[in-house]
Amino acid sequence: MVASVRRTLRDIDAGITPVDIQTMEQRVSESTSRRRFQTALLVSFAVLAVSLALVGLYGLLSYSVNQRAPEIGVRMALGATRPTVLFMVMRWGLTLTAAGLGFGLASAFAVTRFTASMLYGVIHSLAAAVGLQNNPVANIFGGNTVSSHSRKPAVACPLY
Repeated sequence: MVASVRRTLRDIDAGITPVDIQTMEQRVSESTSRRRFQTALLVSFAVLAVSLALVGLYGLLSYSVNQRAPEIGVRMALGATRPTVLFMVMRWGLTLTAAGLGFGLASAFAVTRFTASMLYGVIHSLAAAVGLQNNPVANIFGGNTVSSHSRKPAVACPLY
């Protein structure tokens, strides 16, 4: 395609020397490459942050269950069933998750006006809606982390 453009320009006027001939797709790609790189970098850091948060939540629950192992053992020895112990650990883990989500939502609403004032064309209710849209995903991740680790004490030996 470049050769045909050069040939056509040479046929029209031999004095014209085309220097930088590119397709529109190449020009658009070149002009947006920096923004795409920044976006990819931001997404990778966001994924890393979510991964670290999930590992931290899992570690906290693991530590809590290990600290409460004697209590769980006594409860099971006194007749607590597996679903009761599972419910106890799930309730504690989901309480932590709900507290974190509540704190996150409160912070998001508090910072919304500040964020909206810094971004052109963004109203504060739109920024809050974006914050609300992302929280169910965090709730699902948090719930999965809690449920995957809360099964451990239910099958543990009562005399840990």
